[in-house]
Amino acid sequence: MRFISLVLAVLALLVAPVAAQENKEERFNYGGDVYVGAERPEVAGNIANDVFATGYKPTITGTINGDVHTAGFEVIVDATVAGNTYAFGNMVRINGVTGKDVTSSGSSVRIDGEVGGNVRAAGADVTINAPVLGSVLIGAASFDLNANVKGDVNFSGDAINFGEGAKVDGQLIIRSTRDDVKVPTSVASADRVTIEKISQPDMVMSAGDVAKQTTQGLIIAWVSAMLLLLILPIIGIIWLALFPKRSQIAYEVAIAKPFKSLFFGILGVAMFIGLIPVLGVTLIGIPLIPVAIVVLIVSVLLGYIAGAWFLAARVMEAFGFEGDTLAKRAIAMVAGIILAFILGLIPFIGWLFGLILGFVGLGGILFAYIGRTINKQFHQDIAAEIERTS
Repeated sequence: MRFISLVLAVLALLVAPVAAQENKEERFNYGGDVYVGAERPEVAGNIANDVFATGYKPTITGTINGDVHTAGFEVIVDATVAGNTYAFGNMVRINGVTGKDVTSSGSSVRIDGEVGGNVRAAGADVTINAPVLGSVLIGAASFDLNANVKGDVNFSGDAINFGEGAKVDGQLIIRSTRDDVKVPTSVASADRVTIEKISQPDMVMSAGDVAKQTTQGLIIAWVSAMLLLLILPIIGIIWLALFPKRSQIAYEVAIAKPFKSLFFGILGVAMFIGLIPVLGVTLIGIPLIPVAIVVLIVSVLLGYIAGAWFLAARVMEAFGFEGDTLAKRAIAMVAGIILAFILGLIPFIGWLFGLILGFVGLGGILFAYIGRTINKQFHQDIAAEIERTS
């Protein structure tokens, strides 16, 4: 989780300077709901129903009579929310009162406003500074509880810390990697506390086993790489064939707005990663976890394929090779995947190159669809140009 958060932070810092030049907010009101997207979207006032906000730094204030759904790099919810709050990002701050449940995921999640229902949160660091009238379910490297929880608390992770105002009225269940966890009696009486030590796999092996497994691992890695080099172009060509116009729009969008595509890719992966633990804390959502994981894997693979194609097609286009037919686009895609694989072997920076390529590819695809509501005229112009030249 910390590694993912660090990568998201570095890449988001790369996006910020360019995104700042295009801080045009797009807003859509329908049925009492508010939909808004921008670099720094802001929602204020009395909203009749739900709010959907996404961007680099979404900020929600005022009174929301329905639910709040928001995602971004830095998410701030200062509003009084009558319903549920769903917040996902690198840094999440929920300062206002939430009438029902709070569901959140991020590198750093802090809840400073009272919660009328349950709290479900996952992250590197999670802090609760305000009363929770329901129960709390936390998965985090570090969890700080500094307020009263009327229901149960279930924590899984590394460290749990209790502040001066910490109190649990229900059952306190702690699953920790540490064996020195102590719960003050002021937090919960001993008969209501269950502490379980999470054992780590034994990684100590003999030198012979290490050599053997290393050799086998290298063979498996190279065989897997060769299979990927065969499978990825097939998946990519099928995508090009099934969605010729939409894939071309994704390419044009990514080339015209690479930094926005990068941001959309980061946001898409971050939301998928955050969705998996959220499904895990709801009984209804548990059966959907395998589906979410498959969708995440497919999305990442397709993003990598698309990014490799975007790169190769742009380079080949610069040398006069136009991708005006499916066959030419397929050639560019195969060349791009091979090129991306070779560049990915560069020590230290190869993995970062592949990561950025995948984010740009996935972001281009997402931006080609979702972006139509954010910058309608831009997408209409691209679609018209493709229609004219095809």
